[in-house]
Amino acid sequence: MPDRSRAFAFFGAFLLPVAVEAENPFSSGTATAAVSTNAWVIPLTGPTATGAPWGINISQSGGKPTKVPVVLGAIETSTSTSTAIAVDAIAPVGASNEQLVIVPGASGIQLSNSTSLSVQSGGPSSQNVTLPITPFSLNLGYGNSWNGSFVLGGYFDKNRIFSEKWTPTQGTSSGNVTLLVTGKQSVGTVSLRKFIFQGDVAGDQGSKITPSTPFGNSKAGDVDPNHDATLDFNLNTIMLPSKEYCGANISITLNPGVAGDNTYSELQIPIPAELTNSDQCTTTNSGRVVLGRPFFQAAMIYVDDSGDIYFNAANRWGFPVSLDTFNKDAMLSVPSQPATATQSATPTPTKSSSATLNDLPSPMWMALMAVSALFFNA
Repeated sequence: MPDRSRAFAFFGAFLLPVAVEAENPFSSGTATAAVSTNAWVIPLTGPTATGAPWGINISQSGGKPTKVPVVLGAIETSTSTSTAIAVDAIAPVGASNEQLVIVPGASGIQLSNSTSLSVQSGGPSSQNVTLPITPFSLNLGYGNSWNGSFVLGGYFDKNRIFSEKWTPTQGTSSGNVTLLVTGKQSVGTVSLRKFIFQGDVAGDQGSKITPSTPFGNSKAGDVDPNHDATLDFNLNTIMLPSKEYCGANISITLNPGVAGDNTYSELQIPIPAELTNSDQCTTTNSGRVVLGRPFFQAAMIYVDDSGDIYFNAANRWGFPVSLDTFNKDAMLSVPSQPATATQSATPTPTKSSSATLNDLPSPMWMALMAVSALFFNA
């Protein structure tokens, strides 16, 4: 078992201070270690309670780089322009003078089975190659606190995961998937649990976690079982069965009560108070849970070629992106908590390490990252 001591330690019932370092978290990553020509990484800046711009950075001719929201599913019938625009993205190893381009929708970058995503090659013989959307992995991130990514080509960010196994549900497998068509998808029954942060405790005893207490020194409430749940990527909020969950550290458990099943094992996804505050949380009278964008900030999903969805919990540490090949049956190596993470109500943001590519600085890599940093700090 990986050492998860003090994991999620900065998850109190609080918002991170606005003084969080604003550097681009992708500017110091080794995201292009994959060899697949489709293994592009599109950095994502997730929405925050402040309503700051979020999404993918795009480059417009003669204009300033702009963040554009992401829309999942073929829900738009028209586009805002017929002109393809450049997307701020990190190219695979070996790519030279290539740019990822897309035709945007009226309300943002639409990602669906009908999306036209292309690689445009420069040089003497310019050419375009269309990329398939699937397979991909996605985590939205949260402002400048933890970075998100949309990764193509069968890869995922192994530095963002918090669970040792990918987990599907019956509703998201065997061809029953509608996420790339409507942006919505039933995930079956889930359970909920609230955690009350207890404050700092000296030594390790207050910061160690267990599967039932994923927020460090927290008191776990009773399990609230048997709620039908639906993913809705294009919903700005998470809809929960009681207002007591809004503004609290909670967990959503997929496949509750089926731990040990080889196919559909139980998976607890911690959702911190940053993502359940009053701006991002509403209640339902029916008891149904609707998992909007805050859920995709707390979880990572992988969508395979057939559209089936696999889930993993996401950590919130300031690690650079590092790619690994998706294998639905693999036991995953979960990154250890960085030493600078704290359990204080005013945590110190974690800073990423220096950028290297294959253990050596790469001038092309540094140039790409310098441009990316400008985009993210725009």
